[in-house]
Amino acid sequence: MSDIAFIYPSQNDKYGFPENMMPLGICWIAAFLEQAGFVVKILDQQVDKEDIESFLKRENPKIVGIGGTTETRFESFAIAEKVKKTNPSSLVVYGGPHATFTAEDTLTNIPSIDIVVIGEGEQSFLEICRVVFENTFSFHTIKGICYRQNDDIIHNPSQSRLRDLDCLPFPARHLLKVDRYNLKMDFSDFHALSVITSRGCPINCTFCSASSLWGKNYSTRSPANVADEIQDLMTKYPIQGIKFFDSTLTLSKKHITGLCNEFIRRRVDFKWECEVRADTVDESLLELMRDAGCYYIDVGLESPNERTLKNINKKITLRQFEKVLDWANTLGLKTKVFLTWGHPEETLQEGIETWEYAKQLKKKVSKVSGPGIIRIYPGTYVESFARSHGYLPKNFSWSQPYFSQQNIDLGNSPFTPLMLQKGFGYKEIRKFTYALWSEEHRNTILRKKHIIKKFSTIRTSKEFKYHLNSLIDMVIWKLGMNPNLSKKIKSILKL
Repeated sequence: MSDIAFIYPSQNDKYGFPENMMPLGICWIAAFLEQAGFVVKILDQQVDKEDIESFLKRENPKIVGIGGTTETRFESFAIAEKVKKTNPSSLVVYGGPHATFTAEDTLTNIPSIDIVVIGEGEQSFLEICRVVFENTFSFHTIKGICYRQNDDIIHNPSQSRLRDLDCLPFPARHLLKVDRYNLKMDFSDFHALSVITSRGCPINCTFCSASSLWGKNYSTRSPANVADEIQDLMTKYPIQGIKFFDSTLTLSKKHITGLCNEFIRRRVDFKWECEVRADTVDESLLELMRDAGCYYIDVGLESPNERTLKNINKKITLRQFEKVLDWANTLGLKTKVFLTWGHPEETLQEGIETWEYAKQLKKKVSKVSGPGIIRIYPGTYVESFARSHGYLPKNFSWSQPYFSQQNIDLGNSPFTPLMLQKGFGYKEIRKFTYALWSEEHRNTILRKKHIIKKFSTIRTSKEFKYHLNSLIDMVIWKLGMNPNLSKKIKSILKL
């Protein structure tokens, strides 16, 4: 039996990413509630396939919290419906980035969801629990929530951000089946866990909702608090590394230098990776990071075109980015670069330049991610641009059924709209990417060694399906056959 149960959805096995990510947001809220004396359980369907109805009947919670992303929103809605069918009296609370920016839409269209938590969830969720267990149900007093009252949807004032993140207990990973997560360090077989050391991002890139989600205030945990958590994790679990999942670990030089110096002082022996911005690091800082255990950095460039960089509010230059690569190579740090295309008002020619630049980069970086087509996420400038320019229907609702075969043809999730524009849309991107992908990979990707290497690392059926789907596509492209044939083969194999 539990007071509160959290359920996190799995991605659709056919289209989901094979790596399972631990839901740290839910774990943090769960730990905060446990600290207040509540009994909490978590069912993460990514790794735990227990039947939801059985879980709910056994735990009989008064409150069920549901997380999820834009990609998994329909799974989240299905969970909410199952909760109401199994435990009609349970209060269903939905939260996370997608929920935050679609609160009214969700409550209007999904009757099985009672409350949406907006933004940072710990304090608001704790207050929901208190009024429910005190039987006052006075939701009007709780900041940071949106809820249904009769036929009206009520938006309460925003909740104040937590300034002292050290006041939070460590995320409640003990409520998860930690050994079932398959997170690995890139370029190695080291098992890893994810850690977040800060919240917020003041940059406000057009394709990202982080600034809108957290506000432009940037808050950090103390170096000692972060080091304590990492040492605790290394004691409890068989891990060799940490993936820092901050939006940008290096936004504050004081914060990153404090972390590095604390790791060195304590002689904490672990490898780690993080995302950096090109304008927040220099050679001496990268050297300090390397000495503290960093072996790999992710750098977001998005586009080599200065006009595009300005339009997407990236606030970096190509020169700054290339200097970071030079420093990293000098210091022996591995690098991954993120490139994207299809930004609002970007031209096809600029997209072609991005692809050509990606091919050049492969001589200088360890891995190039992309170019990937910009996805339309709620709460972003891209979303407002798509709506105002007709790239999303006027009546588009995030809560209504959405499935795009075009997205699948372009190698993307069918559940999230893509930024497909006039002159740089489905037709152009499909023709262009298939031609260049074949040029770049078809003579290497199907080599026996490559296939054996890919499939030898598989740990779950989900990973097997993911790689088999990719292999079928590769074979069809290699043989120069109609891409539609891959759909028929997958249908026969029930993939």
